[in-house]
Formats: sequence, structure tokens, C-alpha cells
Amino acid sequence: MFALSASSSTLAAILDRTGILLPIAGLSIIVLAFIYNDRTPFTKARRPEVYYLPNALPLVGHTIDVIKKGFARELDMALERSKQSKVGGWHLNVAGQGNIISLSRPEYIEAIQKTYFENFEKGDFTRDRFADVLGHTGIFVADGHTWKHARKTASHIFSAGQFRNWVQVVVHEELDKAVSLLNAVTSTERSSSSKNNTQGVITLPELFFRYTLNSFARMAFGTDIGCLTNDPGCLDTPVAFAVAFDYAQLIINDRIFTPFFQVVEFFHPKGKKMREAVKTIRGFAGGIIDDRLRDRKLNVPKETAPQPGSIAHLAKKDGKDLLDL
Repeated sequence: MFALSASSSTLAAILDRTGILLPIAGLSIIVLAFIYNDRTPFTKARRPEVYYLPNALPLVGHTIDVIKKGFARELDMALERSKQSKVGGWHLNVAGQGNIISLSRPEYIEAIQKTYFENFEKGDFTRDRFADVLGHTGIFVADGHTWKHARKTASHIFSAGQFRNWVQVVVHEELDKAVSLLNAVTSTERSSSSKNNTQGVITLPELFFRYTLNSFARMAFGTDIGCLTNDPGCLDTPVAFAVAFDYAQLIINDRIFTPFFQVVEFFHPKGKKMREAVKTIRGFAGGIIDDRLRDRKLNVPKETAPQPGSIAHLAKKDGKDLLDL
């Protein structure tokens, strides 16, 4: 009887201090936890045909599980989840992001990227995170008419004739550089003359990144940014644009999983570094455009005329980069 009286007195004291707000808040949390027992509040329920990751908790979904595992093995974990799924996709729910669905079957990707493309808008979520690097109207962030216009312009570079006379040539020339570099690294003479154990070892992701970036820069802008040469030493030589672009990709990826990323970057040192990277990227792109406009105004050819019948001659015969279109 005494214990009951003490409890009643304690409850009465709490109500005197807080009124009915605290009980209502507590009851609301209980109700929400019952309704959203495996996801964050006010997000759509999972679909039974899509594999829903385990360890989801009421009101927070997979947020705690994602934080515990971190992003150091992000790609490895994505692969593991895809293997666990029998339908070629998986679904998780994270606070601040809502529902996230990852697909790994080619037919699903084709449906999103082609068949039902207009049903899957990038939206403000994507544009906000890419805007400082790609703007608001680029082909990778635009929707509707703006996207169609950008897609139509860019498609000319991949026409049959354009592919044969420019894209294909650039790809093969850059591949020749990569092969020559690998041959130099693995050559017996080079390895035998080495005085350390690191000789003959390269980082393949770095090589592939430089190959891709150098190839695209040549195809899109007709500019060799010097990321890739026949000399293996180029992999240890930083290129300002490449470093800035690589860092920007890393930050954009983090933004996808970071609620209120603008606030975080304002106070975190990586925000300042990102702004410096964007400045480098814009300065590089602006320099290319300024040079091209000046050459057009002065009617200056992009390069010295190549020898007839050479690969370069075939590439320039009808080839155009994006700035020519």
C-alpha cells in the first residue's frame, strides 16, 4: 500500500512539473514503434518481393547496423548482400535517407535506365549532392526536357561514324599506354635492376582511374590531361585535376549517406577541402572552354595536321569532341 502510494506521489510530481506533454510523448513513441517496427517513421512499408536486410529496429530501421559496420567495406558489404538476395536486389531503411533499394540484375537496371527511365527521376536529392560539381542541368542530374536536350547533344559523340573515327581511336591509344606501362613494370630487365621490393607492383584501381579519366577527357574535350603515359612513374605523379576529381567523387558518395551534409561540411575540414577541389575542377574545365573559344575566334586548328593514313588522321577526319557539337 505504501509502495503504491509512493508511486502515485512520484507520478503526480512528474505531472506537476511536465503537465501531460511527457506522457503524450511517451505514448506517441510507443505507438510509432508499434507501427514502424522495422523502419524509420513515415516511410513506406517494405515490399515482400524485395529482400529486406536483417537487424532492422523500430523507429531507426538499419541505421544502427549501418553505423556499426561503417563504410570502409561498403562495396564488399554490397556484394555480400546481393549474394544473400535471391531476387537480385536488396532493401534497407536508414534515418535521414528513408528506403534505399540496390539492384544488381541487368534486366532491372535496363528497366530503370531505359524502359521506364522517365519514372525514375533524379530529383532534388541527387541534384543537391552533385550540384557543385555537375551543376543543376547536366545529363547526370537533369530530368525531363532538360535531360533529353543534354542526352541528344551527347549522343552525337557515340554515333557509328563518330565512334569509329574518334572514340574507338582514343580508347585504343589509351589502352596502348596502359599495356606499355604494364609491360614496363613486369619486364625482367626493370625488375632485376630494382633495389627495393616494391618494384614491379602497381595499384590497379589507380591505373584504371587514370585510364578512364584520360580517355574521357580526350573524347569529350579533345584534351590530354596527362594522367596516363607509358612510364610507370606517372602513377606516382599527382595531376591536380585528377586528384580534385577523385576527392569530389568520394565526398559526393559520402553525401548520399549523410543527412544535412551541408551543415556537416560547413563545420568539418572536408568541406573546405571539397570547395578547393571544386575550384580546381572548374578552373580546369573553364580553361579548356576558354582556349577552345579563343581558337575558334582566331580560326586556329586544334592540332597540327597529322600524316594522311595515320590513326590520328582517321580520328580527326570526321571526329568531334563534345565541345565541337
